[in-house]
Amino acid sequence: MGLLRRLLVIGLCLSLSACTEREISEDEVPLEVLKLFKLTYPKALHPIFTVESKFGQKEYEVEFELNGKKRKVEYDFDGLTVTAEED
Repeated sequence: MGLLRRLLVIGLCLSLSACTEREISEDEVPLEVLKLFKLTYPKALHPIFTVESKFGQKEYEVEFELNGKKRKVEYDFDGLTVTAEED
């Protein structure tokens, strides 16, 4: 295998291992994150929780419906809002 190809494979492996995302149950969401979500969006429907690890730091994402619109909000481990989006 050529040097360039090896470097590309190594880079791909590192980038894939640096960021991983998986769906989790509500029970797996840290209490601070869950409290803030439920306080901020008490009428949210069908929440789907995911956790993403970016370079060793965990972020929690919630996709849900509110007033007929799809929304997504991200929190850091301590429950601080990182981003909020509306489709």
